[in-house]
Amino acid sequence: MQPVQANAVFASLPRPALEKLLEKYFFYTWDEEKCEVRWMCSFNTTEKQVGDFAAAIAASCR
Repeated sequence: MQPVQANAVFASLPRPALEKLLEKYFFYTWDEEKCEVRWMCSFNTTEKQVGDFAAAIAASCR
């Protein structure tokens, strides 16, 4: 949804998928109308954590 310029990713998913993800993960809804969210990571975010989150995103969209 927005250019990636740092450690933030902006994405839009169907509302049911976002609600499912919010059951397990915390993140900000950037724009409620567009179901756009902001996902951040830090210097100590592991590849496994990123992989687990990516798998949760995929599962929430099924």
